[in-house]
Amino acid sequence: GDSLPSDLQPLSVDNIKKIREIGRWGNGIAYDLAWSPDGRQVAISTSRYLLLINSETLKTEAGIPLDFPLYRIAYAPDNQTIYGGGTQGKLWRYSIADDMQETLTLGTVVPVTAVSVSHDGQTVVTADWKNAVHLLNLDTGKLKHDFATTLSGSMALGFSTDDELAFTWS
Repeated sequence: GDSLPSDLQPLSVDNIKKIREIGRWGNGIAYDLAWSPDGRQVAISTSRYLLLINSETLKTEAGIPLDFPLYRIAYAPDNQTIYGGGTQGKLWRYSIADDMQETLTLGTVVPVTAVSVSHDGQTVVTADWKNAVHLLNLDTGKLKHDFATTLSGSMALGFSTDDELAFTWS
């Protein structure tokens, strides 16, 4: 790409397109960490990437660029799918096998504060800053249930071992 003007002109509409990334130090601010169910991989969400790290060699296997930070992440039981929620009030899904990302709408625009995947892999539960909890059917991509908590926004979620109950903690 073109370099910045040698006379160090201030950035303007006229020269902004000349700026090019020539390097990047670090991977951003770390927000969450999740172990794959089989223990072979660790996913770390940062302000810039989702990093997939081999738990035996500690080498980074993938660095998936993110359009928005993921505050919370969770593996699905298949070890091949990671869900995350972030600043945009959306649920993000990444398929490791297909190297494919998609964003699912939760009907909110506030940041997601917690994410959990059921043991059978059929449901994701998320919470947000507006004290709402969303249950999403992963087969259909449709919301199964929305409800409001009476306390502050949930920061921790989980399913019972039989997936009959979703727990939330504020």
